[in-house]
Amino acid sequence: SMFNFGFKQLNKNALKFNIRFLQLSTTLKRALTLCVFFPTCVRGWRVILPFGVFSPTRVRTYTSCECVVFDNTYSKEYGIFTSPNWPVPYDDNIDCLLYTFMAGEDEMVEISFDEFDLQKTNLECVFGDFVKLFLHLDEPSVNEKTQYNSILCGKIMDIEQTHYSSGPALIFEFHTDWRRTNSTGFSGTYRFLSKYQFISLSRIHEMKIQ
Repeated sequence: SMFNFGFKQLNKNALKFNIRFLQLSTTLKRALTLCVFFPTCVRGWRVILPFGVFSPTRVRTYTSCECVVFDNTYSKEYGIFTSPNWPVPYDDNIDCLLYTFMAGEDEMVEISFDEFDLQKTNLECVFGDFVKLFLHLDEPSVNEKTQYNSILCGKIMDIEQTHYSSGPALIFEFHTDWRRTNSTGFSGTYRFLSKYQFISLSRIHEMKIQ
């Protein structure tokens, strides 16, 4: 009858609504999980177009920091990261931009700077423009109390170009002061290595030194 047909149609529409609601709930749940998982970046989040050639980037802001997340190389051996505007000179007054690299559970992160040009205003690099590296993290987050492992500024010949994490997360902070500069910033590659690959690379490196 027409009544039964209408009732069935109503049930179908209700089922579609429930499916859509569940999909929306799943998406929201994922977003909330991401926010909880990145305690450094929990206040709001937005999608931006990437600068450089790397995976689609999520940026989440908290207080005066922003963070760019690299969690995939999309079937390529390496991904690429750059400073904002590279190779055009970077902006002044970048208070805190966190580059967050996330590997798999049994992997490590390798980053390598191919180009590096940050204005150097002091020998220790602790003031002015710098990149601050956090290599030994228990989770992919940092705060003002987290101990950094290395700080970089100046030219490519002034720095160690390749760095490894001890676990699946590596973060570096990019900071610039109020001085305008013609320095172009940095460009580099990242990849995710299994611990077996890392041990093999270390042995090859040792053999080359010997």
